[in-house]
Amino acid sequence: MKKAVLYARVSSDVQKKERTIESQITELKSQIKEGGAVLVKEYVDDGYSGARLDRPALEELRRFVKTPLFDSIYFLNTDRIARDVTYQIIIISNSQAAEAAHHQWPRLRREPGKQIHADSVRRRRRARKGQDHRALYARQAA
Repeated sequence: MKKAVLYARVSSDVQKKERTIESQITELKSQIKEGGAVLVKEYVDDGYSGARLDRPALEELRRFVKTPLFDSIYFLNTDRIARDVTYQIIIISNSQAAEAAHHQWPRLRREPGKQIHADSVRRRRRARKGQDHRALYARQAA
């Protein structure tokens, strides 16, 4: 069976407060299960900007990418890995060189220059998912 890890990140205090990181993790776990893999580790940077590469979970993920710990990396979108397209290319290229498969959900293959509008739409959609997840969590806790 394939071994998978997930990477999730939110940067703002509002996102942390609205628990959007949990909705990302829930979605990724579902996708890993659908993909027939087993989750071996979660890498989560809660409250770190995607404009920076010095994030604790991302650094740990990059250290272990060349080990047999996992075969696949799951993340929602490339902007969760990094905001800057150049950083995205560097990180993903390094892990591809280590033969780790990448799973981005939904699978989007766009030219970087065409992502501005799509990123805006995706951020609004993610914010809404986070709000829905928070509401569900509040109902379950009550």
